[in-house]
Order: sequence, then C-alpha cells, then structure tokens
Amino acid sequence: MSWWHYTLEDEPYKDQYFNFDIEKTMTVLSEKRCIPCKGGVPPLEKKEIDKLLTELQNEWQVNELGHYKKYKFSNFIKAMEFANRITEIAEQKHIIPI
Repeated sequence: MSWWHYTLEDEPYKDQYFNFDIEKTMTVLSEKRCIPCKGGVPPLEKKEIDKLLTELQNEWQVNELGHYKKYKFSNFIKAMEFANRITEIAEQKHIIPI
C-alpha cells in the first residue's frame, strides 16, 4: 500500500517548481505487479524491506501502515496536476493508491 503525499507551502518554495517525469523516476519495482494480500501472508521482514528500499529514491519511508513519500509543490494547481497523473498511472495498473 502506498500513499502520495503532497504539501502546499509558500516559503521557502515560493515560485519554485518541482518538475520531474514520474515514469523516469520509477525503478524496476514499478514494473512488478502488486497482488493484494488475502490474509495469512506474513509481512516482509525488516531486512527484506530495507533491501527493497535501496531500489527506491532516498525520500521513501516505511511505517507500520506501508511505504510513502512526501511531495511538496509550489501551488495547488501543480499539486493537482501531480495527483491527476498518479490517477492515470493507477488506472492503467488497476491499483488504488491511498
């Protein structure tokens, strides 16, 4: 399960844009398919999680609920453009990011 966090901040990010190609920032993990747990499947051990985290950019974090990364945008429009792009990718892959 993954969350897409985006925050609106005026300073010190005012007039700065965080542009990146979502497709290019993804790793080999993005090519794998997620199979939802149906119960009885043990969670990954910390050692396994840490190994997979090395394949992601440093900004990714893990807690008891899943993995996540925080994004910051210069304005609401940029944040919504990002959220809409995530929606497109999720729809293509038949997943629902929360």
